[in-house]
This record gives sequence, structure tokens and C-alpha cells, in this order.
Amino acid sequence: MVSALTIAENQSQRLSRLIKDLLNVSLISTGRLDIEKKSGDLAAFVKEVVSDYEDKSEIVGSKLSVSTAKSILCTFDEIRLEQAIGNLIANAMKFGSNKPIAVSVSSADEMAYIAVKDEGIGIPKAQQDHIFDLFYTKSQNIGQKGLGVGLYISQKIAQSHGGSLRVESEVKKGSTFILSIPMSNKNE
Repeated sequence: MVSALTIAENQSQRLSRLIKDLLNVSLISTGRLDIEKKSGDLAAFVKEVVSDYEDKSEIVGSKLSVSTAKSILCTFDEIRLEQAIGNLIANAMKFGSNKPIAVSVSSADEMAYIAVKDEGIGIPKAQQDHIFDLFYTKSQNIGQKGLGVGLYISQKIAQSHGGSLRVESEVKKGSTFILSIPMSNKNE
């Protein structure tokens, strides 16, 4: 009985994420993705987000760790940035081959960087230009489910903060997704 309830809860959470992702795609495509920025410590914020994923990462067999600078002050939308980081961690759990996942936060040249690194299957060079496209998914070839909206949404969130999202990857050696945002918002 307990496992049936767990399965039902997991399915309900997946459906909720699907609806939220499709709503976000709609908001992005119509230019109505609201960003409500406030000043905060990005390093402390990322630690909190990562802690929310520790149980899930243990379930899939991946050890999740985080390393941060002492403090990185930025102006960011907590809800949107949590969504972007969560998408990157979820992908690392999905494609990380049950190996460790490392999240790091650093800064240089007035930019803050959040890197999510896995040691999984990696992404072929030919696909790296397309993984941020809406509805693009490499998971069809490896039996993983997905709509191909998470990286698209994460990239748009990074861009809405005046930053970017990029990937460094090598097949069978893993992937590192690097989300950057300005340490101070010059557009405010």
C-alpha cells in the first residue's frame, strides 16, 4: 500500500512539474516571464536549493555536493533561479549515470557562476548546439523521458537576469552546465 501511495505521489509531482513547465514556456514565448529580483547572497541561496535535492539524489544513487565562495552578493529572482538550478540538478540526476554531482558557486569579473557537473553519459558535440532549443531532447535515444523544456527554460531565466547558460561536455565523461548572472544589475 505504501509503495502505491509513493508511486501516486511521484506521478502527481511529475504532472505538476509538467504543467508548470508548459506554463513557463507559454510565458516565455509571449514575453511575459515575470522576474522579481532582490538582493541576496547567491552562495547561501544555492546551498539551500541543493539541500532540497539531496534526498532525491540519494534515491537515484548520486552523491550531491556543493562548494561555494564565502558570500556572493547578487540581485536575482529566487523563484526563477531555484527553478533553473533545479532543472540542471534534475538533468544531472537523470543523465549522470548514478555518479557524483557537484554544484559550485564562484565569481569573477563582476559575474557570478553556478556550475552543475555530473560524470555521466555526456553530450555529443553535434547535439550541444541544440540542447537549449525548445522541445529538443536527447533522451529519446537512451530511454529517458522528458519534454525538452527544462534547459530551454533555464537558459531563458539566465538571460532574463542578464546572464547566460552554457555547457561543457564530453561523451562518457559527463557534462558541466554553467549558469552566469551579473553580480550587480546595471539595468535596474
